[in-house]
Amino acid sequence: MCIVKIVLASDYDLRLLSNSPVVIGGTVNFQAFLYYRGKVAEGDFKYYWEDNALTKHTRTNISTFPYDFWNVTYSTDSPPGPYEIQVTAYKDIYDIYYTPITSQRLYFELTDELNGELNILQNNKTTGNFVSNNITAVHEVSLKESDAAYLKNVSKSVLVYWFIDCEYYGVTDDFKYEHHYNQTDVQHHVEALIVAGYEPVTSTTPPTTSTTSTTTPTTTTSSTTTTTTPSTITTPKGSTTFTAMPERESIASKNGNITITAKAKRSVNYETTKVPHEILYYSGNNLTSSNKQFNPEAPFVCNKSVVPISTNNTYGYFSKSFIVKAPVSKLTINGNNWIKQSNILHLQISCKGSKPFQYCLNYFPGNYNITGNETCINPLPLDNCDFEISRYYGYPGPHTIVVIIINDVDKLITPITVTVYEVAKQAQLSVIVVPVTFSIVAIVLIIFGVAYYLQNRSRFTVEVADFNFGPQYADYMTFRERLRDSIMNSFTRATVNTEDNGSGPIWPPNQKYGSMPRF
Repeated sequence: MCIVKIVLASDYDLRLLSNSPVVIGGTVNFQAFLYYRGKVAEGDFKYYWEDNALTKHTRTNISTFPYDFWNVTYSTDSPPGPYEIQVTAYKDIYDIYYTPITSQRLYFELTDELNGELNILQNNKTTGNFVSNNITAVHEVSLKESDAAYLKNVSKSVLVYWFIDCEYYGVTDDFKYEHHYNQTDVQHHVEALIVAGYEPVTSTTPPTTSTTSTTTPTTTTSSTTTTTTPSTITTPKGSTTFTAMPERESIASKNGNITITAKAKRSVNYETTKVPHEILYYSGNNLTSSNKQFNPEAPFVCNKSVVPISTNNTYGYFSKSFIVKAPVSKLTINGNNWIKQSNILHLQISCKGSKPFQYCLNYFPGNYNITGNETCINPLPLDNCDFEISRYYGYPGPHTIVVIIINDVDKLITPITVTVYEVAKQAQLSVIVVPVTFSIVAIVLIIFGVAYYLQNRSRFTVEVADFNFGPQYADYMTFRERLRDSIMNSFTRATVNTEDNGSGPIWPPNQKYGSMPRF
């Protein structure tokens, strides 16, 4: 019985990665990862690699893993530019044959310059577009791992030339340069030129300099011409000779094992005689010169063009612009942080530094020790570092206000302890005397009143007579009914004849006046 397994190439996906760009002569690392329907593929695979370099590189690898790595070192004969690599993945079918399941291509780049970046560090932290003026700035060139490994393996000497605002400041061999910026709110542009040579340094004699003066009799102005005779320097065949401008300032500072002998002003349009600037090394106690010279008039620096590349040197150019700022400092707190309970706290906060500022306030009950990791969730902007703190405290005890002020280069965290004290309330004398006095008077009056009544109660005996002039048989009538009957009886009165004499009619009492209303 034969079982046929169908493999759909569309279900597989090959993803490629590389560490491009890499300097010519360096090693490019390629990585391939195989997925099946979005998940890591399973099975036995074969990977076939090939690139499109002038000297073609290929590789075939059988693996039980869904990934494959390939490292290719491109010689210095390879021209710089973009390249392409292609990977084809095959799947093992019952150990009989490999069928292609997917293929992918990846572009990568070879450069004739070193790759990396120029960073500026303060307090061992990388800064952004702003640098503080109260901390020494460390300029550091961080090469890509592949380029750094290449220099370590093949280069005999690596020198880094440093420029600040097109002014040459020196050379180092450790990819670092320290400088302190004092003036605030000024933008600077730092450039670093790396020259890596394949030849060892050789000794030579430093150049000699002579100065002559000439004066023109017909004019009142004089001119001075400086002529410097360069020394003979042994230079490897094919290397580039670097020259420098005449010395503007003599310095004698050591940077590691290197002594900087001149500080030259950069000027692209400078047309006068160029003077060689040598790199001097300390070999034991003797000062020797290398075969490396630098031409600060070369267009590589300050206008970002490219210098002629020598087969015996590898170059790298890095630059960075930033603005110098003053950190937040001199925090001043005006106001009383001891307040009575139920009073409002008023504090005036001010500080120094470069604007713009942002601030926030964090309130904590009791005493609080800052950690330095406090952050602002919703900071408030400030044009000037001057603001007020107002807060109501309704209960006594210690409280802490953490003030966080931020600008472009610094964050200042300051705790302010606020003490709310409770005042003992003393009742006023009138509040006690008046109620007591009136209470005593009331008691005395009550006692005298009761005694007077008991003594004279016989004099206040009253006899009460109850007279009822209305008929006993009268039914209960409302006021309206009684009023109506009274009006009707006033017009329908009947006469009563007496038996004693015939003097005249006698009106019955209940009809003469009518019934009296009862309320």
